[in-house]
Amino acid sequence: MIDRVEVVRGGGSALFGSSAIAGTINIITKEPRANSGSFAHTLTNIDGSGAYDNNTTMNLSLVSSDNRAGAYIYGQNRHRSAWDANGDGFTELSKMKNQMVGMNAYYKLGTYSKIGLEYHHIEEFRRGGNSLDLPPHIAENAELNGLGADGLVEQTRHSINTGGVKFLTNSPNQKHFFNLYASAQHINRESYYSAYGQTKNLTAVAGGQYIYKFDKFLFMPSDLTAGVEFNHDDLKDRATDLEKYRDAALKENPDATGDELQQLIDKYTPDPLNQIINIYSAYLQNEWKNKQWSFLIGARMDKNSIMNKAIFSPRANIRYNPTDDINLRLSYAEGFRTPQAFDEDLHINHVGGQLISIARDKNLKEEHSRSVNASIDWYKSFGGFQANVLLEGFFTSLTAPFVLTSPKLDPAGNGYLIQTRVNGPGAKVYGGTLEFRLAYRDKAQLQAGFTLQSSRYDEPMEWSADEENLTESERMSKRILRTPSAYGYFSATYTPIQLLSLALNGNFTGKMYVPHLFSEIDGSADRLVHTPSFFELGAKIAYDLDVRNVCLQFNAGVQNIFNSYQKDFDRCATRDSGYIYGPGMPRTFFAGVKVSI
Repeated sequence: MIDRVEVVRGGGSALFGSSAIAGTINIITKEPRANSGSFAHTLTNIDGSGAYDNNTTMNLSLVSSDNRAGAYIYGQNRHRSAWDANGDGFTELSKMKNQMVGMNAYYKLGTYSKIGLEYHHIEEFRRGGNSLDLPPHIAENAELNGLGADGLVEQTRHSINTGGVKFLTNSPNQKHFFNLYASAQHINRESYYSAYGQTKNLTAVAGGQYIYKFDKFLFMPSDLTAGVEFNHDDLKDRATDLEKYRDAALKENPDATGDELQQLIDKYTPDPLNQIINIYSAYLQNEWKNKQWSFLIGARMDKNSIMNKAIFSPRANIRYNPTDDINLRLSYAEGFRTPQAFDEDLHINHVGGQLISIARDKNLKEEHSRSVNASIDWYKSFGGFQANVLLEGFFTSLTAPFVLTSPKLDPAGNGYLIQTRVNGPGAKVYGGTLEFRLAYRDKAQLQAGFTLQSSRYDEPMEWSADEENLTESERMSKRILRTPSAYGYFSATYTPIQLLSLALNGNFTGKMYVPHLFSEIDGSADRLVHTPSFFELGAKIAYDLDVRNVCLQFNAGVQNIFNSYQKDFDRCATRDSGYIYGPGMPRTFFAGVKVSI
């Protein structure tokens, strides 16, 4: 399904979106090249427990005899058991079921033109909390769940349809290139966060791009790129648990009827969200380049329908190669984020048995960013070795960044806690990265990287509203929370013989500050926890067998060998569900088989 993942550092191109100022991650899907297919299954055990993750994948590549048409068909079925880390009867990893089917196809209209089609469908179910065999509203009810105590349940069910079409053509002289594209996605989500709800989201994108290659423009060969794009986002979210809100209203006033009862029901019913966003974008850039130099100057203009004005975002990039082995690069980018509802706004957390929802300040305005990125790349080949060293520095300044206030009781008196998304005073993120790559023929590869980073607001921000137990200075922090100041990775592969491969990988996550609200373990006072650092080490071995033109691969391994994982999860229904940090999985053992033809 995925051919490769490209990481582009810096935002020095007008082609990147309005908020892509630090770089982009491009997921390149596979295009059929020959008739082939594969089937694979992996069984994963979570930390030696009774929880397992079963993942089955298949793909089929079909190409016509004249290579004018092809299709890549893929599918996945995954089932993961829930996992309880501390034995309190509440899950730290949710139960998950996932099914997916999709295809990429193309048809060549001629030597210089091609049409591409893409479609995939996803069904996903997640359930976390207690009493997973009971309906959510019963599992939470102390009188019905058989526990004699309140429960805590989060459940989502997604049905996603995504499709797209693109048309690419170029002139016979390789001077003119055209790209037209359109895509759409529809998401239907049914959720339970202590009450049932439904979300429908339709997004659509359409655009076109033109490239002209100059033999010489002013002083150097160049590529001129121009494009336009239209984005549409229709988001509807509403509460559907009318019985629950009616019960809450009658609990407050058992004698309420008629209009009085309806007013109380409205008090406890979250406001529906109906948001339609249209974004009109245009961009223009020119890149002069030869073997030693490249200069890119461009800009994009974006007009969001919820904003009164269009925003101009300049982009620039300079590359200089003093020698064949050294690459120097400097980029500058400006961007912004619009004050619209985001997916995380629809997620509801629990703290101390109360719900926390996210609201937007009525005066929320766009967040602006400016970013500078500089790097030096060194490449060297010697003997059978190939080496690369990258040293990079980055600096990003945020104006009016989006921040969440500390949780406070909703003034409507419904008992909910509210975090409001507001504009902060400003923030700066800067640091440096060192990366190293080494390869020896087709036998071995090593890649490693390490980043040091500072992330701070210009002025202290309030992370806690606990005025009873904390002083004002204790409730404020200039740190951007949940952000480590150091992180790194490494991966190594070794192929001693053609059919055998060995792999090691590791991820380092440095210390960070994480808010712990209304803890039932450490006392009632909020705390700003300085977490430990984590190092995840993984190992994998794979062996291929060739049997009558069929490749049979067996593989096995361990992820997070030392079980570097959070140890202080909250317990039971009054937990702070947002108090999660560090690696996403504990130690896991896996084994798999793959058949390829």
